[in-house]
Amino acid sequence: MGLGSTCKARNLASPSKGVKKMPYRPLHTKRSTRLRELQGRLQPLHSCVPHSDGRHHRLNINQKGDFTMSYRDDFLQAFQNRAKFVPADQARVCYQDLAGFGLEQAHQNSRDFHEFTHRFLMNWLYARGVPESACHNVSSSAMMTAILQANYVEEEVSLTIGDVAFRGEWMYKVSTESLQKIIEEGRVYEKSLDCHVWLTYRSNHVFDLSVLYNLNKRRWCSLKAEEDPVIYWNDQSEVTKWELEYKPILVDNDFFFRVDGLGSEDPLGKIWLSRP
Repeated sequence: MGLGSTCKARNLASPSKGVKKMPYRPLHTKRSTRLRELQGRLQPLHSCVPHSDGRHHRLNINQKGDFTMSYRDDFLQAFQNRAKFVPADQARVCYQDLAGFGLEQAHQNSRDFHEFTHRFLMNWLYARGVPESACHNVSSSAMMTAILQANYVEEEVSLTIGDVAFRGEWMYKVSTESLQKIIEEGRVYEKSLDCHVWLTYRSNHVFDLSVLYNLNKRRWCSLKAEEDPVIYWNDQSEVTKWELEYKPILVDNDFFFRVDGLGSEDPLGKIWLSRP
């Protein structure tokens, strides 16, 4: 659904009346404490340039002096890509809603969602173990729990598919063509899923529940017991960027049931895929 969509955008600036969200409680870990200490001190270099449709893109300036598109703009493009990947399905979310989330507003509301993802992952680890090679499963489950049980709305939480790089090395070498092939093949259970899946909150912030476990499995880094295993990432801060880079290619909240599970025959799939 592109810019010409006729759907009416919703006002998501604040939670709906009567909806009580859990208060934010800081996560007491070494890395999250370090992030809180440094958060706000480092202001990223950026520049705004006009787009052909009158909007402005924010461009980051990296250490080499090169201009790069912001994650938010890549994410919005990935949402528009949905019409190319799954043209038969109409998105339940409006482009205007996603584009309407500003960085400052999203940041102010992201702490509660960070707490939610942390609690969800702790429950997942207890019940199902470490989510190695299960990024699409744990991310999709967290998204559905957030929307169906925790009073978040679908415009706020987006299942995002693409690639992630650690210290400049892309983990899955995903392309538009390879991702299209994955979707066309459907549920092939004996094959690995050569892409990465994470959650994007309010078009700006990445919440990744599995990447640290995958890095640990590959021995690219060591996940220490005291660290918060949920990656909270935003490219507008050198602190939260850590040593990761995300490349969204597709935004599709139904992706899990296209490539795994039992699709519409899955009990949870029936509930999720029949939502308004």
